[in-house]
Amino acid sequence: MKRTLLSPILASFSAERVEIERSAAAAWVAYAEGKEEEALKGMRSAADLEDSSEKNVAMENRLWPMRELLGELLLELNEPAQALKELELSLQTARNRYRGFYGAAKAAERSSDRLTARAFYEKLVALCSHADAERPELVEAKAYLAQN
Repeated sequence: MKRTLLSPILASFSAERVEIERSAAAAWVAYAEGKEEEALKGMRSAADLEDSSEKNVAMENRLWPMRELLGELLLELNEPAQALKELELSLQTARNRYRGFYGAAKAAERSSDRLTARAFYEKLVALCSHADAERPELVEAKAYLAQN
């Protein structure tokens, strides 16, 4: 196999990406084991590392932004106000994400911030305006909007 100048860059990117994913997986395992502080610390570490990592569109292949996962964990830990902050941060860089809009709406709703919840549910419904399926989160968003 012929080495190129890009090989060290790809290796560095891959090692960093693996560490981010490892840290996130360990955080969720800790959460499942009831180690909430350890879970939060690990997920924050993964989110911060991802935020500080060098970005390259050609090499970017995230399935789930770590900051969004941090928001999801904070929701699980019943910290909706903090979850909303993290989810809004995630949506600044990972725009128009279904799970990001839904998570932010749930966090706002659980924080009793009806205006923000409504805004995120509206974005979720708009994002899916041409979808041919009704996912549970979308059904929930439409029900919330009909009531509020």
